[in-house]
Amino acid sequence: MNIFTVALDKGGVGALELVPMDMKARGMYVCRTLSYKGAEFEVIEAPLEVEMEKAHND
Repeated sequence: MNIFTVALDKGGVGALELVPMDMKARGMYVCRTLSYKGAEFEVIEAPLEVEMEKAHND
């Protein structure tokens, strides 16, 4: 393993998240999404209760 890989391994998930954040800040291209090919979606509307809507609007 190289030094970079060892550092990421020791840093855990936090270190893994910092790398793409730094790349994005530097203007480098980063693609962190999975393919949606073959995925199916269903839109489900969940109406808010009056108290929840008021809290959201506040």
